[in-house]
Amino acid sequence: MQSFAAVTRPAFDTEQVVMGQKPRLTPEVEHLLATNCDETVLPAQFTENDPLDVRPALLTFMANATPNKELAADIRDNVQKHAATMEVSMINHLVAGDERPLEFTVSNVPDTVSPVKSKLAYIQVPSESGTATELQLVWKVRH
Repeated sequence: MQSFAAVTRPAFDTEQVVMGQKPRLTPEVEHLLATNCDETVLPAQFTENDPLDVRPALLTFMANATPNKELAADIRDNVQKHAATMEVSMINHLVAGDERPLEFTVSNVPDTVSPVKSKLAYIQVPSESGTATELQLVWKVRH
């Protein structure tokens, strides 16, 4: 029978680590870091085109949210191809005047099983100086 100490492993090896070197991680911790901390960044020329285009926000989110690394890489490398296949439809509301929310349904979003609803919203974030807050325009998405 194995002892408890033999079955569990520490997150970091207990050997001494020289300053400036990364400690060796267990496969479990490496998997957690790769699936939760890696960030897929889309080309800047695609994400900075039109602030009212929801596709860059959706593709950036899906490239980072999908557990499929091959799809994430394909979204990053072929962002225009994926954007071209997405169908954006405006949702019409029966509200008069300028009070209507700007809302869209987006079909053919990679790695989704149904259309995604999206609308513009504001989020309050700290300013660069850290002494105040400011509002940033963002896309709020949901199934």
